[in-house]
Amino acid sequence: MGLIDVAKSKLEEVDQITERIQECLNHIDLHRIIAAPDCGLGLLNRHLAIDKMKNLCIAAHSI
Repeated sequence: MGLIDVAKSKLEEVDQITERIQECLNHIDLHRIIAAPDCGLGLLNRHLAIDKMKNLCIAAHSI
């Protein structure tokens, strides 16, 4: 599931990503979801891309 937006330079909060995962779980079984960005991160600043992926990982592991 595309859980973080790579077209925006705003860092998504962990809670925001967790909410998106929870919304997905209303439609898809937990074992069929792969937490991922909505596209590649190559156009983002390296530090922002790393921070986005860190928050994505924290959110995914909290479920």
